[in-house]
Amino acid sequence: MTNFVLPIHPEDLQLPVQNRYNVQNLIRVDGLSEAAITKLLEDTSLRLRRQGARAIVEHENFDVLFSLLLRFEVLSTPLASRLFDTLVAGLGGIVKLTGDQLKAASVGSEELSAEQLDETKNALKMHMFLVHWFVIVTKPGSPAASSKAAPAAAAKGAKRGAAGSAAGSRKKARNDTNDDAAAAAEAATGRWESETGNVHLERVL
Repeated sequence: MTNFVLPIHPEDLQLPVQNRYNVQNLIRVDGLSEAAITKLLEDTSLRLRRQGARAIVEHENFDVLFSLLLRFEVLSTPLASRLFDTLVAGLGGIVKLTGDQLKAASVGSEELSAEQLDETKNALKMHMFLVHWFVIVTKPGSPAASSKAAPAAAAKGAKRGAAGSAAGSRKKARNDTNDDAAAAAEAATGRWESETGNVHLERVL
């Protein structure tokens, strides 16, 4: 199994590096219709729900979400919202799975292979990366956020008022949710490496 290494820049994942996960099926979403992008996202979300959060390690799932985030500025608001829901659901699923596996390993109720442990850890890092990237591209001032905000600002003009304040509050709440989820996943990763390392050490001894 190839190892997923958190990149310094998202685009680094497009570079082929031996024994490391890299994006192989980049989709040019800016050339697709709204309906085609919607189907692409819905199909990916459905696979993750059916196969479980660890299925993010498959190129047919991760590469799609990577492609959508890479060209986030072309997504409509409804599509961006659906993408957010998919990412948060995936992160929640893998955090739960990680906790369940850690508990099972610590009490000795389940024997997990090294490959299973590596797959879960890779999936956790991939979900964390995607959620964190979403937070970055939706921050005020980011290129993607600015390009999405400009047409809306021109259309609404002076009508922002209270509606703009409410939208800003909802956006802030969503960003806070992402920050909390990413922080929880990062803590889980540290605990994962510590506890699974102890489990392996006990087996050796």
